[in-house]
Amino acid sequence: MDYAKLSSYRHADPLKVRQVWDAFGLLKSHRPAVPADKISKILRKSLSLKDDQIRLLLDEIEGDGLIEKIEPPFGKNGMARYQLPDFSKQHPRGKHDWYCFQCHRPGEVLRCLDCFRVYHSDCIQEASGPNSPSRKSMRSPTLHDGQEDNFTCPVCESRPKCEFSRKQIRKLLEFATHQLRKQPLWKTFIQVGYKGEITKNEYLVYKYTDLELLQRKIKDGRYAALEEFSMDVQLLVHDVC
Repeated sequence: MDYAKLSSYRHADPLKVRQVWDAFGLLKSHRPAVPADKISKILRKSLSLKDDQIRLLLDEIEGDGLIEKIEPPFGKNGMARYQLPDFSKQHPRGKHDWYCFQCHRPGEVLRCLDCFRVYHSDCIQEASGPNSPSRKSMRSPTLHDGQEDNFTCPVCESRPKCEFSRKQIRKLLEFATHQLRKQPLWKTFIQVGYKGEITKNEYLVYKYTDLELLQRKIKDGRYAALEEFSMDVQLLVHDVC
């Protein structure tokens, strides 16, 4: 398998992005833009970071387009201010996710030719099972300037195998989800992201799903193979993380 040029989609950890967004909500300000020292004060406590680490984090989030920085007017002394994006506007979207589908973190990633998923080169081996085609044919990624990506992800290489009828699959999945409802972590997957704020969620979640959507697909008999359900569960975990 030939790997092409790695692409960096985002730089800031999505969990830290949400913590920074939540910090804005803790500030009682009538203005959308918040002075840098005030947001830094909250982040020192909530994230236990030093000032230089906070500056780097804010720079990364701004570079990802997930907060906006307002510099003082030219020629005037003052402190930079930060504000949240206008979540009423749709966030620009490419053909691929922003975060590694295995570890759910940002950085240099390989883009799958056949789907929206991306992976860190170090995460592909972990994502591939011991007998998967991708693991058998895997070699160390290389960089080829000027070439397009030529990479098929582990999920796409695990092609669905129709071993049961749709009716059998529906019964199996209904039983499985009934058992899962008894688990403490079940509630974690009911609500993904910010409740009722679809456009805000779209700034962090590339392809949305939740348990309600999965249960609806099970009820409607839309899964033709168990692997299809497994792919949706992996997506759900990715969205929550």
